[in-house]
Amino acid sequence: MSEHVCVRDGRELAFFHESFFDYAFARDWLRRDESLVAFLVDGEQELFRRGQVRQVLDHLRDLDPERFTEEVEALLTSPEIRYHLKDVTLALLHSLEDPTVSEWGAVARVLDSRPPFQLQLVNAVSKAAWFRRADDESVFDDWLTSADARERDWAVRMMAAGAKAFPDRVARLLEPHTSHPQFPTWLAWVVRFGRFADSRRLFDLLLLGARTGLLSGHEHLVWISASDLVDEQPAWVVELIGVLVSDRPDALRLDHDGRVAALLNQDHSAIRVVKAAALGAPEDFCVRLLPLLLDVMAATAMPLQARCPVYDKHFGFRSPDDEPSELGDALFQGAERALRFLGDQDPARARELVAGLVGLPFDAAQWLLYHALIGAGSALAQWSAEILLQGSHRFLSGYLSNVAWGAREVLCMIGDALPDATLEQLEDALLHLRLPPDDELAPWKEFTLLTALPKDRLSDRAVRRLGELRRCHDGKRDPDVPCGATAGVIGPPIPSEAAQRMTDDQWLGAMRKHSQDRTDWTTFTGGARELSHVLQSMTAADPGRFARLALRMDAGLHPAYGASLLLGLGDAEPHADTDTVLAAVRHFECQGRPAYDRWLGWAVRKYLTRVPLDLVEALLDRALGSDDAGDISSEDENEVERDLLNAGINTVRGSAAESVGDLLVHDADGSRAALVIPHMGRLAADPSLAVRACVAHVLHAAMRYDRAAVAEAFTELVRAPDQLLASPHVIRLFVALCHGDPVAGRPVMERMLDSSVAAVRRIGGQVAALAAMEWETADLLATVLAGNDGAQRKGAADVCAQRLVNTGDAALAHHALVRFFHDPDEEVRGAAAAVAIALRSRRLGPVRRTLTALIDSGAFAPALPQLLITLEQAPDRVDELVLACVRRFLDVFGAASADIATGAAADAHHIGELLVRAHAQAGSAARRSEILDLLDQLLLRGSYGVAEAIGSADRC
Repeated sequence: MSEHVCVRDGRELAFFHESFFDYAFARDWLRRDESLVAFLVDGEQELFRRGQVRQVLDHLRDLDPERFTEEVEALLTSPEIRYHLKDVTLALLHSLEDPTVSEWGAVARVLDSRPPFQLQLVNAVSKAAWFRRADDESVFDDWLTSADARERDWAVRMMAAGAKAFPDRVARLLEPHTSHPQFPTWLAWVVRFGRFADSRRLFDLLLLGARTGLLSGHEHLVWISASDLVDEQPAWVVELIGVLVSDRPDALRLDHDGRVAALLNQDHSAIRVVKAAALGAPEDFCVRLLPLLLDVMAATAMPLQARCPVYDKHFGFRSPDDEPSELGDALFQGAERALRFLGDQDPARARELVAGLVGLPFDAAQWLLYHALIGAGSALAQWSAEILLQGSHRFLSGYLSNVAWGAREVLCMIGDALPDATLEQLEDALLHLRLPPDDELAPWKEFTLLTALPKDRLSDRAVRRLGELRRCHDGKRDPDVPCGATAGVIGPPIPSEAAQRMTDDQWLGAMRKHSQDRTDWTTFTGGARELSHVLQSMTAADPGRFARLALRMDAGLHPAYGASLLLGLGDAEPHADTDTVLAAVRHFECQGRPAYDRWLGWAVRKYLTRVPLDLVEALLDRALGSDDAGDISSEDENEVERDLLNAGINTVRGSAAESVGDLLVHDADGSRAALVIPHMGRLAADPSLAVRACVAHVLHAAMRYDRAAVAEAFTELVRAPDQLLASPHVIRLFVALCHGDPVAGRPVMERMLDSSVAAVRRIGGQVAALAAMEWETADLLATVLAGNDGAQRKGAADVCAQRLVNTGDAALAHHALVRFFHDPDEEVRGAAAAVAIALRSRRLGPVRRTLTALIDSGAFAPALPQLLITLEQAPDRVDELVLACVRRFLDVFGAASADIATGAAADAHHIGELLVRAHAQAGSAARRSEILDLLDQLLLRGSYGVAEAIGSADRC
């Protein structure tokens, strides 16, 4: 204690660090004349031995390397050693940074014995250091030419692991095997991990694979590899892009829309690579890929308009600041940037590259040409002017928002460098500009282009014309810079921050001023509705103030303001001055506007015990009849999937009925019920199914006052298409009626089961199960079980799963669930599997039979994620269930538990934690042995997260 080797933890002593005991054990064990295998076989090989094995082997390697190799080989080859201890040994081998010849020899001999964990062993030594050691031992040539497919696989895995650190070595090994049938697979493995920037030799193999189609189907991997390469060797990447895009046999194949299919690739890595390559090696990019872009323009050209540039289906429609979303966009924009850069850095070379574009009719070719001219500026000014003077079609190059902008940019860059005579020619061409195809005057384009010329060199005639154009365009000095599509949220005409400082008088003035629904797309502000949203939020924050303001709001204001104020009162916390709130609601109620009527009940929802009878009567009046055109029934009886309740509460009558039902629930003396009950029949007969779905809430709330009247109204309510029977309030009302008189409900139960609407038959199945378990009416459930209707069985399974531990007939629920667990319908099995959720945090001993049946059934897979949580949270001992669950998991999922792309992998991690906990709590050696057997199987399959779960236990 005084040396801090041990620490006190309550009444217990522990080592200061969990690994210190293992370290002390290892030092003591090294003095013995005993092998690790003999020592481990003599005991139970518990999980705590993992740390001891790790420490012993660590010390052995430092102190006695020869014995280390012997012990490792013995551990891995002994059939008496549990796999979880072999797993520790593999992890130790994986950690070695300088494996020796003798250590590789031990690994090779273990592999020659073909153990069941050979793949795990190969993965353990798939590291750069092990690759170098194996290559030094000339292993890979033999493996790659072996008749044993496993050895070829071992070679590829280890080469992939070494491809980053030793790319030239890997290339040397692969080069003789390019004609091997499996070479594409081998190359794809290496591509995942290789570092190509350090090895032209390996890169050439990548080019070969791309050129010959060997990597077909693995293009994404190629682009990812190029992502790492482009910053260091952009010229190489341009070669690769050319092979992948330009040299492929189907480079110009068109899709059904007439676009080049290969350029529609949306791979993010491909787009990033192309953009970076264009900037990193601009000349190579243009030389290699400009011909492809021209071929695409020709292949996708659109019909020609007289004397206009020819547009194409890929590059003809542009917006500023567009980010490429497809490979074709990235190539075109890459060419833009590359040409502009070259024009700036090497104008003569840029001219060589784009000279061929001058004679082409394509708009996109002209756009690329202009980018080179813009970059070159004064260096190519005279040539640029000659091109622009070839005809008015040369001024049509730009964006969707301004088709002359590209020509303007050229003029801006060359104007100061032009001689007076050329500048005068350009002036003449631009003044009173007429553009094809109709040769009509184009004053905006004329203004765009004329303002690009040097202002101090314009002729008097041009100055006068420019003044006219400015007056025509609201006095603008220069044209607006084109912008792309703009998106935003339409906000209120008065910002929320400013509205916070407004007085009541200012609010009333603002409501009168902003009395229209409008949208200003320049400022992204709206009108009355947008301002009403600010009013709603401020009302919710200060209901007292705005309830008083409501009394000053007349019927002439836009209805959005009153509706939003009512919404805000309902959103707010209950206000101490209830009378003020109710007065505001009454004020709006008296105005009789449908926009207000829908929210009257919402505004009083937090004052249900205080609402006076006059407001109850007003809401009842709205529920009985509204002039709102939206309330007129227009349901299609075949529209069975409609959410009736949601549709109902979004009408005046439906929302009012909901509020009346809430008020009846809080009726302290029956006075509200006295108002409502005489009208229940009329409410139940509403012509709208959606409103009837809300009326059911009123009937249910009235049951405690007049059950007979409710039963009579229910008969009228359900005299309607079947889909009404699947609405939540209707179901709850029906079940409540059946609790008192199930016999009377029998006809509706049978109607549900016989309905043509699947959702209603599912409710029928639920009621049939409830009747069997609670109302001693088992024949309907028997009919469901004997039938072949999936919807009915799903409904019955729902109820049996939820009520297994809350029913008077648990045996019946158990037997029904067992049937449902094995149902041929996947959805029925899924519904029954929900029993795993229903049992959360409950004692599982009483339902052990049911859970065992679930584990052994086809419902196990859908139940598993929730079943694992339920087992984890069970308050009683569930060892047997846990073991049964794990065994079943191994049978059902097996190797899938190692694939992180599957749900089984996530479940495997949870299973590992459950098993480790069960091992710590196991009371007998036999039970611990069972658990260790299962852990070994999971580890051997590589089940995701199990090793981490065991490792966490090691450290505890």
